[in-house]
Amino acid sequence: MKTCGYCGRESQDSAAHCNDCGTALLTEPDNSQTADLQNPDDPWRAAAEKQIRSGALWCIGGALVTVVSYLSALNNPFGGTYIFAWGAILFGGLRFYQGISNKNNKPNNEDTGYAAIANAAKLETLGRIDEALLLYQTVIEKFPNTDASKDAKKSIENLHATRDRS
Repeated sequence: MKTCGYCGRESQDSAAHCNDCGTALLTEPDNSQTADLQNPDDPWRAAAEKQIRSGALWCIGGALVTVVSYLSALNNPFGGTYIFAWGAILFGGLRFYQGISNKNNKPNNEDTGYAAIANAAKLETLGRIDEALLLYQTVIEKFPNTDASKDAKKSIENLHATRDRS
C-alpha cells in the first residue's frame, strides 16, 4: 500500500494518485528520500515560501534601482533626477508579508476540494475518465455542502453528457 504524502490515506500499490484527495503518489523512496518523506512538503507552505522569496527580490530590486539612480544624480555636477521605485518596493513588501502570513496556514475544506478537482481535471485531459469520475465523487462525499462539491457534481454531469453524445 502507498501512503499519500498530503492526506496520509493509503491507496493500492498500483495507484498513481490518492483515492481520497487525488494527489500524485510517490514511488518507493530510496534511502536519501526517506528523511524527506517523514516531513512531506506541504504544497501550500511551498507556495508561501515562493511568495516570500519573490517578494524579497522585488523589494530589494526596487531599493537597488532607487539607490543607484540617486547616487548617479548626486554625482552629476548639473544636478539630476532619480527614480524612486516605490511600486516595486511596495509590491515586494506586500508579497513578502503575505507569504509570511500564509506560511503556517492550513488549507480549508474548500481549498482541498478544489485541489482535488484540479487533479481530476488533469486526469480528464489524460483520457482517464473513470478515475476522474471517482475523484469527483470523492470530493462530493468528503466535502458536502461546499462550492467544491457543487462544482464536482457539475463536472460529473458534463462528463456523463459528453459520454451520452458520443
